[in-house]
Amino acid sequence: MPLSIDDEPALVIHSRPYQEHSLLLELFTLNLGRISAVVRLKSNKNSSNRGLFEPFTLLRLSLFQGRSSLFRVNSAMMQKVTFKIEIPYTFCAIYINELLFKLLKSQESDPKLFAQYICSLEELEAKQSKSLVLRKFESVLLESLGYQIDFKTQDHKKLSEAKSYFFSATQGFVEDLSSTSHSYSGKTLIKIMNHEYDSEDSLKILKQIHAAVIKELLGDYELKSRKLYEEYIKY
Repeated sequence: MPLSIDDEPALVIHSRPYQEHSLLLELFTLNLGRISAVVRLKSNKNSSNRGLFEPFTLLRLSLFQGRSSLFRVNSAMMQKVTFKIEIPYTFCAIYINELLFKLLKSQESDPKLFAQYICSLEELEAKQSKSLVLRKFESVLLESLGYQIDFKTQDHKKLSEAKSYFFSATQGFVEDLSSTSHSYSGKTLIKIMNHEYDSEDSLKILKQIHAAVIKELLGDYELKSRKLYEEYIKY
């Protein structure tokens, strides 16, 4: 059954040329989740609409879907001027878009994740802590995907402040019986569970935990945004 939607909030997370005068867009929308859509570009050089469909621009779209899964953008207007995210914060925004592009399933609405995405872009524009912005976004994304970190042991027991634990993406938290230097203290993990990020060490540990789960979800795919950032910091 044909579907027509007006005034849908959306941002472009990926685009590429499509046919002669169009773009194939991957959009993250408020009510439809991630969708694929085609937009025809205006051929008049004095009234080009290509600039509308850049990343980090909040749009209001009129969309139509026929028999295929592909939507058509009938009209678009800018709801907010493109977020002015400066380097090196830009790499964080690109990383967020890449996660959405690779991990989100089509047409699964998640208003909480959409709101967190907008919030993350606002915080990066304001040059807030990159680590904190990314860890908060990753937490909401993993929750949306059904992989929220469960701060309990394999046998569903609460973590203890007096113990240390290893983390595995497939097994969760496992008690370290030999007290090695590669495990995490229960005290720190409980603080992270309670969203008490009072030290860079807490954010570093949460980054390692999230990275293990995200790597499992991505499989063999290597994040291009990470390579871009590594090339940047070399110079």
